[in-house]
Amino acid sequence: MFVRLLLILLLTKIFPLFSCELSNGFYKYTDSNYIATSPSSINHEDYDVILIGETHNNQLHHHFQSFLLSNFIAEGNKYSLGLEMIEKNKKIFIDQWMKNLISDQDFKEKIEWDSFWGFRWDDYLTILNIAKFNSVNINGINTSQSIINFISEYGLNEAIQKKIIDDMPFAINENYRNRLLSYFDQHKSLSNFDEQKFEFFIESQTYWDYIFAKNIVDLFNDDTKVISISGTGHIEYDNGISWQINKINPNIKVLTIALVNYINNCENEKISDYVFVGSNYKETKTIGITIIDSEEGVKVTDVKNKSIAFDIDIKPGDTILNIGGRKVNYSFDVSFLLNIYDTPVWIPVEIKRNNSNLIKIIKFK
Repeated sequence: MFVRLLLILLLTKIFPLFSCELSNGFYKYTDSNYIATSPSSINHEDYDVILIGETHNNQLHHHFQSFLLSNFIAEGNKYSLGLEMIEKNKKIFIDQWMKNLISDQDFKEKIEWDSFWGFRWDDYLTILNIAKFNSVNINGINTSQSIINFISEYGLNEAIQKKIIDDMPFAINENYRNRLLSYFDQHKSLSNFDEQKFEFFIESQTYWDYIFAKNIVDLFNDDTKVISISGTGHIEYDNGISWQINKINPNIKVLTIALVNYINNCENEKISDYVFVGSNYKETKTIGITIIDSEEGVKVTDVKNKSIAFDIDIKPGDTILNIGGRKVNYSFDVSFLLNIYDTPVWIPVEIKRNNSNLIKIIKFK
């Protein structure tokens, strides 16, 4: 009995993810736990600012962001979109692109995407196009990387004295400080720990969060809510951007949605109000259709012979309405909703054919 109990304790200690790691899906933090729910359950009417975090190189996260953005816009609220990926001073080029005065490629070059951000352009272009198509006001909320680097090297006081920055961020809490310390330790061994460098590191991260928050608050007004997309580290644990927003204007109601690769639910610690768990695509699932966006919705234009779609009688001309009970607004939704599940599943798909709505069952083997 003792040996059995010891074995259970050891397994729980050494392999906690066996029982605690949440599978791919969407969760709400409630009653000190994460409960599976649908993105449609988000009552975003109650919030002024929605902070969405991401892992920059996770394509699944980008698809989910697009899915969220299109659904929020569809509810009829007026939004501004704030992006970490673009500097605030590039607004003139955003507006030129919104008015079709410059091409996608010219826009990418003028905002210096490759040198400033560097992550896959195509992963973000869908989000930009959704905002453009729906006349959402797009804004960069980032600052020059040289400013962050200067503060990291010399500190906030030196940056103020040299007039590199105009104002100080609000002080952070102890929890955020300890979390930043854990990040710092990943790069600095304890034997070489430099307390001054750590303080400057904290100051640079705090100023970064403050600038994001300040720019987001500037976008908010009584008629317009704000959706912001940044790295998840900037919005976790009610620290970072949300902390700074609360200090700037405590009346602004903030909702946080963190997109993470995995989560250990044994800790029962709130990362954000909602969490999307999604490790990156391992192997993209397809069902053998070609689709386009149209005024009527996502249209099937071709079906590959002997494909999954062929076997379940999906035909050219069909309009895809929802997959797994989740509404399809754009063609990228189809790829996202087919690939959100970890294991082989049967997924119901609602299509419109002529004047009839039909249910088909996709069967992944």
